[in-house]
Amino acid sequence: LLCRNELSVDKTKKKKRRELTEEQKQEIKDAFELFDTDKDRAINYHELKVAMRALGFDVKKADVLKILKDYDREATGKITFEDFNEV
Repeated sequence: LLCRNELSVDKTKKKKRRELTEEQKQEIKDAFELFDTDKDRAINYHELKVAMRALGFDVKKADVLKILKDYDREATGKITFEDFNEV
């Protein structure tokens, strides 16, 4: 179980994480658009695998599926920009 102090720290970290400059926000949007090769406004399994490998990560199928599962809030098998922005 977490104590109150630990919960407070988590909330503080999340707030700090959200404070991005406009330039950083644009870079995230540009990266998403680059990874979304079929331009359907979502990143599917194949696009995510290619993107991760292009970034130098040696990901296996199970790794990519776990990322999709963890961030696909709508259970579509794809990561939307909103989901991607949470990463």
